[in-house]
Amino acid sequence: MVEKLLLVRERLQAVYGRYSAVIKPFGRFLITFSTLLIIRKCVGIELFSDVLILAAVSFAGAWLPTGMNILLVALTTLFNLSALSLEVTLTVGILMIAMFCINYAVRPEMNLLVLLLPVCHFLKIPYAAVLIAGMTGTVLEIMPVISGTVFYYILTYIGKNANAYTSAGTLDPLQKFTQLMSGLMNHDEMWLMCITLGVILIVTRVINKLRLDYAKQIAPGAGLAAGLLVSLIGVFSLDIRISVVSLILGMAGSVLLAYAAQFILLPLNYLQTEYVQFEDDDYYYYVKAVPKMAISRPELQVKKLNIRKELENTAAIPEISAVDITREIPELDER
Repeated sequence: MVEKLLLVRERLQAVYGRYSAVIKPFGRFLITFSTLLIIRKCVGIELFSDVLILAAVSFAGAWLPTGMNILLVALTTLFNLSALSLEVTLTVGILMIAMFCINYAVRPEMNLLVLLLPVCHFLKIPYAAVLIAGMTGTVLEIMPVISGTVFYYILTYIGKNANAYTSAGTLDPLQKFTQLMSGLMNHDEMWLMCITLGVILIVTRVINKLRLDYAKQIAPGAGLAAGLLVSLIGVFSLDIRISVVSLILGMAGSVLLAYAAQFILLPLNYLQTEYVQFEDDDYYYYVKAVPKMAISRPELQVKKLNIRKELENTAAIPEISAVDITREIPELDER
């Protein structure tokens, strides 16, 4: 079974290596397009009612740098919110600028996690993206994780209270701003999710870097267990109404996806771990080498045939007749 999975992994890597120039933009297109659809779904405003327009925007963003792609999604979101009210648009714009500045100060390289997290939240598996980020990235990935989470909850909060924030509503602009900010600051579920995802990321990354056998396999499970503990404590202490069953199912699906991604990206064979020691003039070196899982391939023996040379050697052999044999061996006639 393992050999079949390794064979599938090698084929996937071969396909990715051959068509990476197409697969990467296509993946960015899918993430951007899914994010725009979820924005329209959460806000409940279909200013861009035609899916082809969203597809065109996503296609343009797929070929742009990551920072420009995120900016394009942000502008599209603000353009949709402008149909609701100017006050909401300005408030969300200020929050986006603040999150962008904090992200840039902590981690200048922009990350697609900001766009991927709303998609994962919508699918109820935000923990999968965080686990994979903890296994492959750094602790600084916590900023795009929190930004993507806050962005998703802002959209869902506005969508649920859209009637109160419309231009035709009874609230004045200052009341709309105050009520929106108060609702977001007191959004216990959003802050609990941010803390949970941050704990999962940090625990996964710390255990993943430990010099222990099977540390990389233990890290996703340990990170998710810590996140589940934080979630349960927060749910019961803050009296947040969420389904514990859906929470556990979402975490179970996320950890399965994380282990599948780990098997594809970095399968390690700890049974063949080697410890190497050597030295030079200044230092002693102690090296732990863990080989990757691979399929043992039989050695192929290739025989090179030179047909032209063989034909020339065949043509150079003289023909010997029966008369020539009799002349060479006269004893045969006497007998």
